[in-house]
Amino acid sequence: MILHLLFLPFLSVFLFESQILFLFSAIPLMVAYFRFGMAWGSLVFVSAIAIHFLLGQALELWLFIVCGPFTAVSFFIFCKRNWRIEKTFLATLLSLVTGYAGAVTVLSHGHPYQYLHEKGVIFLQSLPQKFEAITIAGFQAEEWKTYLSHLAEIASPTMHTFLQEQFLGYALSALILMLWMSTLILGFAGISPLHQKLTKWKLKDEWVWIFIGVFFFSLVPVQYITPFSKNVFHVFLVLYFLQGVAIAAHTLTTRKFSKFGRFLTYTLLFSFPLLCVSVGFFDMWADFRSKMNNHKKNKKGDLR
Repeated sequence: MILHLLFLPFLSVFLFESQILFLFSAIPLMVAYFRFGMAWGSLVFVSAIAIHFLLGQALELWLFIVCGPFTAVSFFIFCKRNWRIEKTFLATLLSLVTGYAGAVTVLSHGHPYQYLHEKGVIFLQSLPQKFEAITIAGFQAEEWKTYLSHLAEIASPTMHTFLQEQFLGYALSALILMLWMSTLILGFAGISPLHQKLTKWKLKDEWVWIFIGVFFFSLVPVQYITPFSKNVFHVFLVLYFLQGVAIAAHTLTTRKFSKFGRFLTYTLLFSFPLLCVSVGFFDMWADFRSKMNNHKKNKKGDLR
């Protein structure tokens, strides 16, 4: 236990500092909360903040607190309320959006849009130099160099469009997927039974009309409405993707597929995500899981 309590905060800081896996810095802290309870989890919470304060940059501390400790404790608290999985995710997501908005506001000294725009422009302009260091045999480097050089030249308007039409949607989608993967990891580790609720993931039927509406307005240019619709559309794609995965998982469990059959099905779904989104979307009318349960009951009745 002591080794876990010492190792988990360091792992959280390491994941955050890796930049690529920074969203998963909350998972080690979630493990502490779910396995050892609120008291010991809070100790790991404070330890992670102290370690990052000593090793990291002071300005990044606010972002780390939200990304790691705050995410972990929010998810733990809402999971303990024993809500439906969708409601648990929504409550955690609203909490995280508030936290991230506050952290970026602090980092930007009250100008979050300008801060994100500036950071994005710097990143796009640095891509040609970063690409120079990458050499892959048989790779058509010249085409990419030309493209990245052109992208660096138009970095400011490109970033402006991205922040308006895609940033919020991608950010929310990433947070939802992070919570989903965290739930799976905690379940496979035998720490939390919450992963069993993932097969019951189901959006309200009324939401499908919102999805159709934002899809329409994301194609038809309307000032202010179209950028908002594009962001919401990205989020709905993820939500219906998770619903498709839930239906597939329910089917595989109900029909008792072999391990190879499960592997093949999941490979197909993750290779063609739009197929998975379609299954989730049409569940409003098809109600796949309910029909399978009725089929199972009828089969038992026939045997009797």
